[in-house]
Amino acid sequence: APGVDMPEVYRRLGEAFLHLEEEVKKGRIAMYGVSAAFVPLRPTDPEHLDLAQVVKQLPADHHFRVLQFPVNFAEAESLWVGHTPRHPDGTAVDPSQVL
Repeated sequence: APGVDMPEVYRRLGEAFLHLEEEVKKGRIAMYGVSAAFVPLRPTDPEHLDLAQVVKQLPADHHFRVLQFPVNFAEAESLWVGHTPRHPDGTAVDPSQVL
């Protein structure tokens, strides 16, 4: 988000997840997720979010179930960018440790 530092972005995601958990408790929704357009982006891209950091914002016993990968003419990165999560040093993250 332009003008917002990354810790604040992740904090806001955490607040949104808590709100969505309240909606689950009220029976208004059964589950929730995020559009993962940020996942195929390179870590150097200003719109990149680290999926592992997103997941760390989830409360215990969460109802997060969905990752949407938009594929269209404007967001085609999912078709050609590798999907292996990477540490800042470029080494691959064990996928079982991400979700």
